[in-house]
Amino acid sequence: MLLALTALTALFRCLSLVSVLLLVGASLRPVRKRFPALGRLAALRSGIGLATILTWLLGSGAAGLRDWLEVRGSLEISQGPEGELAQKASPLGLQRGLRATDAELIIVAREAFLSGEHAMAARRYREGEEAYARSVRAIPTMAGYLNLGLTRLYLEDFRPGEAAFRTGLDIARRAGDVRGAGACLDGVGRAALGQGHLEEALVSHAAALGAHTEIGDMAGRAIAHANIANVYRQQGRLEEALLAHREAFALYTRSHNLLGRANALDRLSDIYRRLGRLDEALRASREALSLDQEINNDPGQARDLEGIAEVYLAQGERRAALGALKQTLAVYRRAGVVSKRAQAADQLAGQLQVALGGG
Repeated sequence: MLLALTALTALFRCLSLVSVLLLVGASLRPVRKRFPALGRLAALRSGIGLATILTWLLGSGAAGLRDWLEVRGSLEISQGPEGELAQKASPLGLQRGLRATDAELIIVAREAFLSGEHAMAARRYREGEEAYARSVRAIPTMAGYLNLGLTRLYLEDFRPGEAAFRTGLDIARRAGDVRGAGACLDGVGRAALGQGHLEEALVSHAAALGAHTEIGDMAGRAIAHANIANVYRQQGRLEEALLAHREAFALYTRSHNLLGRANALDRLSDIYRRLGRLDEALRASREALSLDQEINNDPGQARDLEGIAEVYLAQGERRAALGALKQTLAVYRRAGVVSKRAQAADQLAGQLQVALGGG
């Protein structure tokens, strides 16, 4: 699509230039004498002038659309090992940071970045971290540092992750890249939360929300609201967390983002359960599970099933909770997810098995 728009831009601008040359040639007597055919164009000057304006406008429109799509495609949603959502840079986002740079270094940075993308897709986060680090050593880019920070978050290396996000944030701000800055600010906030710095996390997520709102990035706004809600939950501000997660759910619904809706419902279930609203919690988890099954999202399904198990436990339904946990573990194994959350679910299932006389 972007290549086609680039070609159209060049075509329309070439046509516009040809039209200008024809107009100039038709208006100059020496040129008309040398090229008599131009004399017959004199009567068509108004039409040629209109064509010149039209082709130039079409070229500018194609260029504008190409740039808009390029910016929109520079970030995409990433799902972490436990189903959490974040914005990561795409290869297109990397390309925007590689312009006017040494060709050999561009090749190194791009190949390393793409290796990181393949590793991230396969949930080989340590391998991804090493690849993104090679990319930013070749050429420091916002895209490379954003994704480097994400791999470190997923590995729970919070302090190095924060350092990567802050470097990416500096690059984005110098380039006037509000979208990239918002994604990096979200990363800074999550890294701060991982280190227990709740107020710092809240400030960073609020700044991220402001950046996403400024450019009308609906997915970014939803992620920022969810991140703010996670801080509120840690602070015990459950009613405020509930409102923030509802805002995230509404944004995902408006943008028809099923992955985001499922994630927001899972988070809402957690808050409902903590507030003692167990029926609503169970309903939200079941709806989230249905959505995640529809889009074949294994990490999300595992989280949803775990949420259902937690509600059953709160209701005193230990056998039903064990059944849900066994399904959770089966999904984690199928997805190849090895995380602290998966290990905790396995441990809880073992304890319930023993308590119910099946140990």
